[in-house]
Amino acid sequence: TNEMIVTKSGRRVFPPISIKIESKGLSPHDLYSFGIDAVQVGDHRYKYITENGEWESIPLLVGASEENVKNDINWNIESPAKLEYWEKTTINFNKLKLTNGLTRKYGLICLNSMRKYCLRLHIIKHSNQNVFFAYRRIPLAMTEFIAVTAYQNPEIVNLKIENNPFAK
Repeated sequence: TNEMIVTKSGRRVFPPISIKIESKGLSPHDLYSFGIDAVQVGDHRYKYITENGEWESIPLLVGASEENVKNDINWNIESPAKLEYWEKTTINFNKLKLTNGLTRKYGLICLNSMRKYCLRLHIIKHSNQNVFFAYRRIPLAMTEFIAVTAYQNPEIVNLKIENNPFAK
């Protein structure tokens, strides 16, 4: 299971989210916007068990004070643009940060630590009047992670340090 660090000021998502769009079923001359948010996976907290190197899910108690954080969608700064533009470029969310603070600011996704999350891609097709025409949310299952304030799994620590320039 992947782990992502959350801090009050925000820690960058690693690896950064980059998406290449294919035009299957989409109109190349229409305007589209792309955004990312995070959704909590399940109603459990997680605890890392050092002895076996695995995460254990712990059901929340009834009336637990910690609630799911509702996040704004972080739209790509080049949105909206025609699909023909998006097909020629990679859609990057490389400045996206994860926080455990309550600051609602562009570029920050607020999370509770020791919970499992999945990032979601949002796609909006605009009409000529710049009104939302169509809308899709696509969970990016390969991005599932547990939000932590410090890495728990030593293998994840080594992997992040070897590959993440911000973790050194």
